Formats: sequence, C-alpha cells, structure tokens
Amino acid sequence: MRAMALLVLSAAAGWAAGPELVPGLQPMALVSSFAPEYPRFASLRRMNGDVVLSATVQADGRVSRVRVMSGPAMFRYPAVLAVSRWIYRPAMRNGTPIAQPAMIRLRFRVQ
Repeated sequence: MRAMALLVLSAAAGWAAGPELVPGLQPMALVSSFAPEYPRFASLRRMNGDVVLSATVQADGRVSRVRVMSGPAMFRYPAVLAVSRWIYRPAMRNGTPIAQPAMIRLRFRVQ
C-alpha cells in the first residue's frame, strides 16, 4: 500500500483567461513544490480526499494567504503546510512581476 498526494494547479477565475486574452500578462509557473505528508491515520484506513485551497502568489514567487476552501479535515493541515512552502515564477504584467490569486487542488489518494 502506497499513500500519495497529487496536486492539480489552476489559476483563479479572474486569471484563467491566459495571456492571449489579457495583453501583456504572462502566467505564473510552479518552480518548486513539496508533497504534503499523508496522515498515517488516513493511510492505514485507505482514506482518500481532495483539498481545495485559495492562495496568493506574491510578486517574489512566495505563496501567502493560504486558505482552505473545502476538503476533509484530516488532509487540510498537511495541504496548507506543503503549499505554503511552494515557490513560483510570478505572473508578469508588461515585464513587471505581480501578485496573482490561485486555486490549488491537492488530491490525497492511497494507491
């Protein structure tokens, strides 16, 4: 039995249009991520779940204001801890780094 957390990234609705629809905007890109720790309790019981987080990727690429939008309680804390350590190449508007909202989904699955 192997427990793992998968991640799915998506931009917040206001930014989902992409650079072709927002002149001068280059989207953010994940540079470094850390997998969340799979709770032992959940792993032993073969429990799965998705945690959806909202966050802000700052102009320096650090993640801030991480908030849980939904997900099982046992997976929330590990998800927030992991995402708080991620580093992005920030979004750029006309060559200047900008802060950008993001929605992040972490999938906890026992395999």
